[in-house]
Amino acid sequence: MDNIEYEFEGNPECPMCGALAGVTSNLPIPTPHPNCVCPTKHKCNNRFAFTGGARRYGPRGSCFYFDAEITVTCWDGTEIGESTSIDMGCAGAGGETDWDVMMDELGEKAASIADGCPDCNPPIVS
Repeated sequence: MDNIEYEFEGNPECPMCGALAGVTSNLPIPTPHPNCVCPTKHKCNNRFAFTGGARRYGPRGSCFYFDAEITVTCWDGTEIGESTSIDMGCAGAGGETDWDVMMDELGEKAASIADGCPDCNPPIVS
């Protein structure tokens, strides 16, 4: 699967394993020599995307909420979605719209949604 990443944690004292330490792959990494006991750790990567738009309020519509539909694609291909609304405040009312704050909030919400993804149990790597 493309959404699972393997990293070889080679022993730096072994020339063969040390040379492979930190190597990553989307396939299980075979051991470089017989009797190798170096572990390979795995990481399951979830992704998210969002769509949305502004819902204005306040004087002359200078304030707005960003209403978003967040879709998390889990490492195994399943999808989980949720709606959220972020109050972006009022432009010209003492503060500028901070898009980085909005992206941070969307990322945090997506991470929370991703908690519902299946456990990451890729094939055992020996």
